[in-house]
Order: sequence, then C-alpha cells, then structure tokens
Amino acid sequence: MRKFRATTSMKPVAIGAEFIRRKRREEQERRARRGDTDPRYEYIFQVLAACTGTARHQVMDYVFEENLLEDIGKFLTPGQYNNMVWFYQECDDEDEEGEDQDEEDPDTKPSSGPSRRSSTVSGPIELHHSRRNSNATDHTDEGEQGDLEPVRRMRLFVGNPRTTTLTGICVCMTRTNPQRSVTDENVHREVNFMLVRAGQDPRVLLRSIERLLSRVFVPAVRVNPSDLDSYPGSLSARDHLLAGLRSFASCLHVSERILEERVVLSTEGGVEPVQGLTEAQTVLTQPDQLAAIERCVTTWLKQIESVLIEMEQLRQETDDAGPQDELEYWKRRMAKFKFLAEQMDSQQVRGAVLALQLARSKLLKTWKEMDARVTHNLAEAKDNVKFVYAIEEYCHPLYLNDPPGMTPYIMKLFNTVRMIHSISRYYNTSDKLSALLIKITNQMIRACQVYISCQGTASIWCQPRSEVRTKIQHCLKLHFTYRSAYQKTKEKLEAMPDEHPFSFSEQYVFGKFEAFCSRLNYITGLFDDIDKFSGFFEGRAECGKTLRPCLRLAGAKPLHKLRTYLI
Repeated sequence: MRKFRATTSMKPVAIGAEFIRRKRREEQERRARRGDTDPRYEYIFQVLAACTGTARHQVMDYVFEENLLEDIGKFLTPGQYNNMVWFYQECDDEDEEGEDQDEEDPDTKPSSGPSRRSSTVSGPIELHHSRRNSNATDHTDEGEQGDLEPVRRMRLFVGNPRTTTLTGICVCMTRTNPQRSVTDENVHREVNFMLVRAGQDPRVLLRSIERLLSRVFVPAVRVNPSDLDSYPGSLSARDHLLAGLRSFASCLHVSERILEERVVLSTEGGVEPVQGLTEAQTVLTQPDQLAAIERCVTTWLKQIESVLIEMEQLRQETDDAGPQDELEYWKRRMAKFKFLAEQMDSQQVRGAVLALQLARSKLLKTWKEMDARVTHNLAEAKDNVKFVYAIEEYCHPLYLNDPPGMTPYIMKLFNTVRMIHSISRYYNTSDKLSALLIKITNQMIRACQVYISCQGTASIWCQPRSEVRTKIQHCLKLHFTYRSAYQKTKEKLEAMPDEHPFSFSEQYVFGKFEAFCSRLNYITGLFDDIDKFSGFFEGRAECGKTLRPCLRLAGAKPLHKLRTYLI
C-alpha cells in the first residue's frame, strides 16, 4: 500500500517538471521569432492590443502560440489575403485542441507535431489553417482525463466568422487595395480595422454593429470613389445601397432601444398558472390562491398604467430632430405595445383573468379598460408606422444628398404627405403632420449647414467667397422649392371638394427655415460689402498702405464673431 502511494505521488512531480521544461523551450522559441517582425507587424500588434484591451507583448504571445506570423505576412503581401478576422474571447482548451484535426501537416509527425485549429483568412487563394504550438500533456491517465472539467481561458486567434460564434471581441482586418504593397510608411493607410463587440447583453452587439454601419460604412460608401462609378446606373445603385445601410442601422438602433424600454409583466408572488376552466373553478375554493391572483393582476395593472401614461405624455424631442426620429419613435411604440399585448394574451394572464371572471372581481372592469387602451394604441402605432414607412424612401436623400440633390425629391415627398393626409386613420391630424413637416425642415437646415461648412470641417470665412456664394444659392433654391411644393399641394387639396385642406401653421413649419435663409442673405450682403471695399482700395498706393491694414483689423472682429453664424 505504501509503494502504491509513493508511485502515485511521484507522477505529478514528473509531469510538472516536464511541463516547466516545455514552457521554457516555447518561451525561448518565441523570443527568437520576435526578430522576424518589422514595423508593419508592430503596428498591427499595437492596434490589436488597443482593440482587445491587452498588452502588446500578450498579443505577440498569442500570435506566436497560434503560429500566425506566416498568415500576417501573406496578408501584407500583394495578391494574397484580403482580410483576417480576429477573435478575442473565452475558449475551452478541449475545443482548441480538438478543432479541425482531420487535416494533418504532411511535414510533421501526427504524434508529436503541433495541433491544427481553424484559422481562416479569405483571399484569392485557398483557405489556410494556422498551426498552434500547443503540446498537451499526454502523461495523464485516461480515467483522470474523464474527471477533468474543460478549462476556459481568454485567447486571441484568427477564425472563420461563418462558423465561429462571437462571444467576446471581433476585429476584422482588411486591405484598402489588396494589389498594393504594404510598407512601413503606408501601413496605417492600407490596413483597416473594424471592431465588433458582443456580450451577455444582446444590446452590446446591436450597438456595436449599428455604430459600425452608421459611422464607418455609410460615410465611406458616400464619399469614397468606386470602380463601379464608371458604369451606367452606378449612382442609382450607390443611392440604393446607402438607403439600405441607413435603414438597417436604424432598425438596429430601434431594436437596442426596444430591449431597454420593454416592460415585462411581473411573475412574482407565488401564483401558479391557471390552465383552463377546471383549474379556474378550483381556485374559487381556495381564497388564499384567489387573493394572490388579485394581487398579481393589480401589479400588472400598475405596470400597464405606467406604460400608457408614459406614451400619452408630450414627447420630449430635440430642436433638430429629423424625420428618421419620427419613424423610429413609432416603430419603438409599436414594438412596446405589441410586446405588452402578447403578454396580456399569454396563457398565464388569460388564466388569471378567467379566475377573476368566475369570481366576479372588481378588477375585471379595470382590466378590460386597460386591454382596450392597449389595443387602441397598438392599432394606432401599426397604422402610423405603415404610413411613415412610405415617407422614409424620400427622406433618405435629406440625409445622404447635398441641397442640389434634394430638390428632385421635394415634390414626391409632399405627394406622400398628401396621401397620408387623405388616407391615414390616425396620422392625418394637423398636429402629427405639422410635427412631421417640422422634422423635415430641421433636416433640411442641418443638411444646408453641413453642405456650406464642408461636412463641418471649414467655416465660411476659410473658404473662397465664390464657392460659399454658390452653396448659399443652392440652399436658397432648396427653400424656394420646398415652399413651392407646399403651395402646389395645398392648392390641389383645396381644388378637391371631398378632401380636407391643409390646416398647418406656415410660420410654425417654415419659420425656422426662413430665419436661416435670412442669415444666409445677410452673409451674402456682407460678402458684397467686403468685395466692394476691397476693390475700392486696389491700386491706390497713397492710402492703401495705411487703410488696408485698418480695414483688415476692422473686419477681423465681426468675422470672428460670425464664425458660428450658421448654427
């Protein structure tokens, strides 16, 4: 018995010594291979460390452990890999060693060679798998292996996004031009990184993808030229792509807000579900159970009442809210009431209400009133979403085009508004349509500000005055087209005896745009004065030396104060 104990006690010591020696050899190999890297690799390591929140040396350790230097080298080589998708998340050690072992390296021995794991990069050549220098301990008994639980640890690896489940951080590394050489000087321009996060809360993933689409893809597709621009119909295809990206990003944003704002009816209180008429009749003979059901229904009524009060209050919106905000509001409202109505129609709630009906409870009247109000709000939200969706097609140019590109869509936009005014059951009121037109006006003003200021990068005083004049004329033409389309639509409705005329306050709808145009006219007049007095002193040597600096100094103060005049 003592001999058996001595033998088993020596086995972990031998295994531990062998493990330490192997780790030392691997560490020496890693240090030796660090000489293979150059500033391009260092840049990639630094960005990966910043994206994953780890140290640079840890990223290098992961890369050497996975034997990914060759893959990175092919990614940086022209005509090789177009992208590499990195994952930084928890993995099981058993899963790491067991993945994709059907492919063996012909140059290594199956028994002692490195294990293969899925490390997929896409490009013009075949998919490639990286090697992972991970020699698991083979000295453990089979019985001991069955008792061990898989150890989870954070790992950075390259994987196939189609087959790898994202539970942590995903960094997609792409090439700007796969046929161009990547050097130390242009690596920061040729290699792009996109970050996507996931977690236990699904809102993290929704928020990450929505920001990636709205802040990266939409601006990139809108501004950057493409090889397809020379083909006929390329502009229309680009507009459709941008509209689709914006709509999808908006849906992700709405989904995130829905997950934050949804109301789940409480299931606490120890109430057992009532299944059918027989169980409901049985509850009548149990006063304690019936009282618990009434308390639970009272809690549900309070929750539903809070949702209805919140929805019936005045909406708090910013002064620059656009038509996209109107669509997202009604989609969130529809989803909130639909989720609430589905819960009220669930088996648990219907069983509790059935028990109250048999008991002739006083809560039944209040419940019916709440149910009718929820049904009405849901029907209103569904109807309004249907009609506001029709406006979205013509609102995309307000977000994607410059003022000259918006002009052809103004009349189509008012035709849709007229259709809503004539057909809609809930949205044809003057307050709702006025709010919609005000949001359209706000977006037009915002688009004009961005257009004149070169996407917010230059003030009107930093640009040539001739270019600013042209931009101002485009904005004034947009305002004129907007007012003309409104007047034409209004006259058409007045000529139809069966149609209700527009009853909007024009000052309420167009007042902000008219004030903005007045400021633009003032700026144009100021430019005229500057040009007039600048030309007055041209060629007058006797007074130019003394008056020209004074004129510049006098003009500097108002120009500095008017730098944010467009806001």
